[in-house]
Amino acid sequence: MWYGVNFSANMLTQNIVVKNCGWRSNFSDFLFHPAYTLNTRRAIHTMRRYLWLIIVFLSGFLAMEAPAKPIKIATYNMENMFDAYDDPYTNDIDIHNKGALLTKPVDEVQALARNIRALNADVIGLQEVENRGWLERFNKEYLSGMGYKAVELIEGNDNRGIDVAILSRFPLGPVVSYRHITLPDSTASRQRRFSRDLLEVHVRPDGAPAFTVFVAHLKSRSGGKTATLQRLAEARAIRQIWDAKLKSTPKANFVFLADMNDNAQSATFRILQGRGATIVKAAPAVAPDKTDYTEISKYAAEKYPPIRFDYILASPTMSERMKSCGVLRPAPNTKLYQDLRKASDHFPVWAVFDL
Repeated sequence: MWYGVNFSANMLTQNIVVKNCGWRSNFSDFLFHPAYTLNTRRAIHTMRRYLWLIIVFLSGFLAMEAPAKPIKIATYNMENMFDAYDDPYTNDIDIHNKGALLTKPVDEVQALARNIRALNADVIGLQEVENRGWLERFNKEYLSGMGYKAVELIEGNDNRGIDVAILSRFPLGPVVSYRHITLPDSTASRQRRFSRDLLEVHVRPDGAPAFTVFVAHLKSRSGGKTATLQRLAEARAIRQIWDAKLKSTPKANFVFLADMNDNAQSATFRILQGRGATIVKAAPAVAPDKTDYTEISKYAAEKYPPIRFDYILASPTMSERMKSCGVLRPAPNTKLYQDLRKASDHFPVWAVFDL
């Protein structure tokens, strides 16, 4: 209400005078007062229109997506990353060295650290790590300044004690181990479980969407047909887990970081990849020389030629965000190549995703 006082205003050079409004006057009295000229009403209408335009512009600006954040993810088999202490509950001996205790030599550990620094990934899935304590010590003493704030390893099923693990610069959420699940193709007389483990880790990067990492090390080829059947059972179990996830969340962001001990022509690979709308694609990673092998045997190179065992697979939505990938395997005449060969029989695979 306008409280019985003279009200005057100057709006866009138009003088408005409202006199003797009285106690019962209201805002509509003011709007339709003869002194409220047509020109002024037009000016107010124009101002309202511009105000709506400003509101629409600001709404669109605020709704704009933030620039994508590139995140580098890698997988690396560290080959027998054993500490210097005997574990009486595992078979941690070196069958190639007259049964001596398996211990990663210091020069190989140092080479591993240089390789990881050259890789410079934000998240790394690791295979063949003996225990969490050794990985934490390695991170602290050899990878200082790299920013790996999260170290995760859960003891798996391998009788030698080699496990899968993860290093991450980003905070982690829930971590799931599948070491106890019964695999498909199990029978009453033979209960199959993962030969190591399938580790599921939820990664929560700052300023980017969360995503899930699966880390695995499938059964080696040692053991012939029995080993092949084990790998196939592991692949089916993993695919069932992914299918359930994609059914509940079709746009789930996840990656699979693994030493598969099989190549892209194998039944193991076909099972994991799947088909149709839920296909999980492999990063088409190659080295600078355009070859894609990731493993060179140290003990029987003449019998086993170089082969691709290490893979990054991505869910349908995640694969759309993949921008680049590769195998960290430079020319043989480089110091980095020598470090890579010294440290492990595997070469790292990496991929960059815009999240």
